[in-house]
Amino acid sequence: MIKKYSKGFTLIEILIAVAIVGIIAAVAFVALNPGKRLEDSRNARRWSDLSAMASAIKVKQVDDGGAYMVTFTGLTAGTPYMIGTCGGACTTASPADCEVAIGLANGYDLDSDTGGVNAITTYIAANPTAPSGNDSGITWDGARTGYYIVRNSSGTITVGSCESEPTGTGPLIQVQR
Repeated sequence: MIKKYSKGFTLIEILIAVAIVGIIAAVAFVALNPGKRLEDSRNARRWSDLSAMASAIKVKQVDDGGAYMVTFTGLTAGTPYMIGTCGGACTTASPADCEVAIGLANGYDLDSDTGGVNAITTYIAANPTAPSGNDSGITWDGARTGYYIVRNSSGTITVGSCESEPTGTGPLIQVQR
């Protein structure tokens, strides 16, 4: 009698292997928490955008011999302004959480200055727009970027984000220069 050996896997062996891989994948998915990773990535983008804007404003100030942009010096010190092209409509149409949290007063367009001087896009490609969070329901656009700016009486500037994640409990995201 000759015994014939067949090479390969049985159906039961394949099902057991698939079940083990499925269990490991489920545990890894829960452990890695992709929702939290997405929140962290949006917050990181907010930090990056704010840092780029603050640096661009300060570099512009240095290039201008230490003077702020003409329109920027006209802003009330200590008062936050939404960055964007919305002007006076920022306070009436901006999300209430940003308005209430920072006491928003109108808007400020970083892209323009008196005399048609391009104030900020010389130093960064364009005004950044904040990423919209999962829970906020806010969609930021060029008119309302989701970022605000404050000219401090000490000569520094603060730029901040109107939202951070997790919504309502996330860290306050601000950059001061």
